[in-house]
Amino acid sequence: IKNLLGNKIEILREEAEKQFGVQGQVILDLSLEQSALLLAQIQKILEFDAKKVANCKRAIKKSLALTAKTRQELDNSNISSVQEYMQRRAQLFEYKSLLLVQRVELEQQLADHKELMQQSETHLARVQAQFEDELKKASIGDISGRAIIMLDKLQQLLYRRQIEKVEKFFREEIKTLMRKTKFIDDICIDDDFNTRIYRNEEISVQRLRESLSTNSEEQFITLFGNAAYQKLKVLSGEESFENIYAFFEEFEAETIELPVEIDKTSLSNGEKQIFIMALYHSLVRLCSHEIPFIIDTPFARIDTEHRRNISKHFFSKLKGQVFILSTNEEINSAHVQIMHEKIAATYMLENSDNRRTTVSSNRYFEEE
Repeated sequence: IKNLLGNKIEILREEAEKQFGVQGQVILDLSLEQSALLLAQIQKILEFDAKKVANCKRAIKKSLALTAKTRQELDNSNISSVQEYMQRRAQLFEYKSLLLVQRVELEQQLADHKELMQQSETHLARVQAQFEDELKKASIGDISGRAIIMLDKLQQLLYRRQIEKVEKFFREEIKTLMRKTKFIDDICIDDDFNTRIYRNEEISVQRLRESLSTNSEEQFITLFGNAAYQKLKVLSGEESFENIYAFFEEFEAETIELPVEIDKTSLSNGEKQIFIMALYHSLVRLCSHEIPFIIDTPFARIDTEHRRNISKHFFSKLKGQVFILSTNEEINSAHVQIMHEKIAATYMLENSDNRRTTVSSNRYFEEE
C-alpha cells in the first residue's frame, strides 16, 4: 500500500512541478492519512464511468419531453371536460351505492332461499320415506302384476309354438288322408284359433297385373287372401301396394304360384269331414294323454276311394279308445281287416220291427 501511495504522490508531485515550476518544495504538505484520503478520491474519480453521464442526460431529456407533453395536454384541456369527468364520477359512485344496496337485498334473499331449501329437503326426505313405505306395500302387488304379464306372454309364446306344430302335422295328415293332389296345401291358425286353409294355384301374371291395377290393397287381399299378398311382398321385396304393382309390371314369367285361401263353405261334405279328421288328428298328436274318440256313420259322406285310406291312416293310428258307430254299408270286412289290431271288441245292433234292439257281441255284419 505504501508503495502504491508513494507512486501516486510521486506522480502528482512531478505533474505539479511541471505546471507550477517548483522543484523540491513541499506543495500540500499532506499527512499520510490525508494522502490516503486524497488518493481514494482520485481513484474514485478515475474509475467513474462517463457513460452514466450520457445516460442521465438522455433520461433528463426524456423527462423534459414528457413534461412538455403533459403541459401541452393541460393547456389544451378545458373546464367542461373536468365537469363531465366529475359528473361521470358522481354517477359511478351513485351506481356503486345502488349495487351495494342490491347486494344486501340479494344476500338476504339468498339466506331466505337457503332456509326454504332446507325446509324443502326436510319435507322431501319425509315424503320419500312415505313413498318408500308405499312401494314396499305395493311391491307384492307389482310383482304379481308383472308375473301375470310375463305368464300371459309366455302363454302366447307356448300357444304359438303348439299352433305351429299343429300346422306342421296338418300338412302331413291332409296329404295322407286326401288322395286328391290339389286339395289343401297349407293351413294358418291365428292367435284367436281362426283357421284358414290354402291351395297353391298357378296365377296368370297378366291377371295379377289387372287385379293390382284395378283394385285397392284391401280389395286385392279380399280377392286373393292375405297369404298371397304377403308372398307377393316377399317376391318383389317391396312393402307398398304401388311398388308391388310396379315390380310385376316388369315381371317376365307368365304364371306365378300363390297360396289362395279356400272358402271352407265351398268344400263338399266329404272334404269337410276329411279336413276335420286331419285337424283333429293333428291336435291329438300334441296330447300326451289318450283321449277317446267317438264317431257316428264315419263313411256316410266319404266316397269309396277314401274309405280305405281313412281306415288305414286315421282310425288305426288314433290314440286311446275309438268308438265307431257304422252301418252295414260303410265299413266292410276289408276295412275291419285293416283295423284288426286296433279292434278290441265288436257289437252288432239289430233293430226288429222298430220296437226292440238286439245286441250281439263279437259279431259284425259280414260275419256268420
